[in-house]
Amino acid sequence: MEQKSKKRILYYDWNSLMQRDMLLTLQQEGYEVVLTTQRAADYVHDEKFMEYLEQMILQHKPEVCFSFNFFPVISKVCQRNNLLYVSWIFDSPALPLYSDEVHNSCNRIFHFDYGNCEHLWQRGVEHLYHLPLAARAGRTEHLLKSNPNAVLKNGTASWDGITFVGQIYDKKNFYDQIQFLPERLAGYLEGLMEAQKRIWGYNFLEECIEQKGMSEIGKYVKLECPKQFFYTPAFVFANLFLGQKLTAMEREEALVRLGAVAPVRLYSDSYPESLKQCSQLQYAGLVDSCNEAPLVYHGSKINLNMTLRTIRTGIPLRIFEIAEAGGFILTNYQQELMECFEPDKEIVIFGSMEEMEEKAQYYLTHEEERRQIAQATKRRLCAEHTLQSRIERLFGAL
Repeated sequence: MEQKSKKRILYYDWNSLMQRDMLLTLQQEGYEVVLTTQRAADYVHDEKFMEYLEQMILQHKPEVCFSFNFFPVISKVCQRNNLLYVSWIFDSPALPLYSDEVHNSCNRIFHFDYGNCEHLWQRGVEHLYHLPLAARAGRTEHLLKSNPNAVLKNGTASWDGITFVGQIYDKKNFYDQIQFLPERLAGYLEGLMEAQKRIWGYNFLEECIEQKGMSEIGKYVKLECPKQFFYTPAFVFANLFLGQKLTAMEREEALVRLGAVAPVRLYSDSYPESLKQCSQLQYAGLVDSCNEAPLVYHGSKINLNMTLRTIRTGIPLRIFEIAEAGGFILTNYQQELMECFEPDKEIVIFGSMEEMEEKAQYYLTHEEERRQIAQATKRRLCAEHTLQSRIERLFGAL
């Protein structure tokens, strides 16, 4: 039987987290990749960038254009040049998905978060499909061959305790930048976040903000919704303000709680004052996501995942990357986890901070059981959740 030829892909590289792994995998799978790193000054409309992209299309004659996340300016060019535009979303919220260009017929948009897909389907978005994230199989083995002792720039990746790699959002959430809120309104919003903090699996922040109305909040918080976007002020406030603030609260609380019972190492771009009081918590600074993070995941007894609250049902990239590295995962509940991994056999899930502490203590003292689960997680990743298999879904049927 004649083998189907692989498509020529115009690949927009904006230095995203999965960029290098995706490029390598595409090339290994036999796709012809034309790489462009030209930056758009505006991701909605940039005449100079659009002219450049059209020249690339004329010169290289690709059959499809690809990017991680959705860029309206690329969709515009593809629409008027009758070129398919495949995008794979791994950010949440992804505000460009609420632009007018999301309705272009050239789009084939794949989103890692089914809950966010539903949110967009309800708003009339077509050519939108659910596709979980993945990891490139063999990445960690390659790194260990070149660095067998797993030495990082700030020490060794081996750690006989709990590790968290990720942002704390203590300085990066918009909520803490609000200049003033009346005591009654501030109390309502803080109570809302405390209530949401007790529930994983259902996000009600936007719903509650919509019911309360944005008129009072709008007196103190300026929220701009450009006319070419169809998201609402409630959506922006619930996600970029409350969702990120809640994430900061949860991650700090989780690390303090775990630090009271076991050694904890934090790889992040910030070190909040609340964490400096924890004697068993060690701050290790930033870690390179491509060359160092897999070694950290591989070398840690327990890898903690606390999902960003703006992710509705989906599985963050961190889960797949830990699994590929053969690491043990302790994670908060997310609906889609149950569809990709078997609880307590391939992944350990908690539904409360108290359960998180209990399971961390248990698996730190049950080495063989912890090791078997980590091995099973990696087997499932390699069998079902590799970049190699996702690429077939992205491009195979076009």
